Amino acid sequence: MIEINKKEKDELRDSLYKRDGVKCYYCGIKEEDFIRIWGKFYGGRTRGQKLEVDRRDKG
Repeated sequence: MIEINKKEKDELRDSLYKRDGVKCYYCGIKEEDFIRIWGKFYGGRTRGQKLEVDRRDKG
């Protein structure tokens, strides 16, 4: 797994927003619908407010 710092993670997220729009890369759910669909599990202080970059390089 590749370790990246917060600044790099935010920059990657922004570039993915520009490429994919503000929706989940895996399921296509729009960011503003995360809490409504997934409930409190993803609606914590940091989860659900912004999409998380959680892609791993397994190569």
